[in-house]
Amino acid sequence: MIKHLLKTVVISSFLAAFGFIALSYGTIQEIPPINFGGGVDYKNDCSDIADNRACDMNNMISDFLGTTSKRFGSHKIVEQAISSFTTKGLYRAYYSTGSTIFKATMMINYGKIYVDTTTSSNLDTHIWSERKSGLDKNQNYEFKQYGSLVLIAGDSLNDSMMEYNIVTDSVTEAITPTNSGVVITAKHHIFSKDYYILANIKNFTDGTTFYNSRVQYSMLLDTAAHISSMTVLRQFDVSDDGEEITGMGEIDNVQIFKPTSISELSFSALNLTALGGDQALTKLVSGFGCISP
Repeated sequence: MIKHLLKTVVISSFLAAFGFIALSYGTIQEIPPINFGGGVDYKNDCSDIADNRACDMNNMISDFLGTTSKRFGSHKIVEQAISSFTTKGLYRAYYSTGSTIFKATMMINYGKIYVDTTTSSNLDTHIWSERKSGLDKNQNYEFKQYGSLVLIAGDSLNDSMMEYNIVTDSVTEAITPTNSGVVITAKHHIFSKDYYILANIKNFTDGTTFYNSRVQYSMLLDTAAHISSMTVLRQFDVSDDGEEITGMGEIDNVQIFKPTSISELSFSALNLTALGGDQALTKLVSGFGCISP
C-alpha cells in the first residue's frame, strides 16, 4: 500500500512538472496557461486575490498580455572605488555629431568631478578620471544638458557654475567676469525654448548679494557662447513672499516652485519688453508647492 502511494505521488509530481496534473490515478488533465497580467496585489490577503494576480513577486516582470519574464537586476558600471563619502551628483550624458556618438558618466564626490568616457562593453575597462577639484564638499547638484555641454549647479552657492564639454572632455567655469555682464551662480537651472534660465541666485559681480526669489535668463542661444549672456537687466523676481525658489520644471511652459506656491513662466521671446520680450509670469497654485527639487 505504501509503495502504491509513493508511486502515485512520484508519477503525479513528474506530470505536474511538465504541465499536467493527475486528478486521480490514471486520469490526466492539462493545465491551461496561467495569466500573470494583474501583477502584484498588496491590498488584499493572499487568499482573496484574483487568479491573475500574486500576493508577492520577486525578480519578475509581468505585462498586460499576462506573460512574465526575468528581471535582470543591475550591476555597477564602474567598479572602481573612489572614497567612502556620499556621492552628491550623478549624470549620464549623450551627444551625437551624426558621425560620432559621445557618451560620458559624470559623478561628483567630496568636492571633485569625475568622468568615465569609456564606450567599451567590457565593464573592467570603465574607470573614473578626475576633471575638477576644490568644490564645496557638502552640496547637492543639478545637471542640465544643452548640445555637447552639461551645466552643473551646486546648491551651496559657494562655487561657480561648471560646464562640462563632452566633446573635449573638459570642465570649465560657465559664467565668469570675462564672458558675462554679471557674475552669478544659482541653485536651480533649466533650458527652455533655446534660453538658459537660472533661479535662486547669488550675485557676486560687486560684493555678494543673495536673491533667493530671483530668476535670471540668457539671450537666445543661437550660439553656445550665449549660455553666459546674463546681464543686470535680464532678470525678474517671483512674488515677494519671503520664500525661496526650490526648483524649476517644464511642461509646455516653465514651472517655478516655492514651498507653498507654483508659478508659471510662459513666453515665445524671453527678453526685455523694449526689445520684444513677451514673457508672462502667472501664479498657478497657492498653498501648495515643492520643498525640495
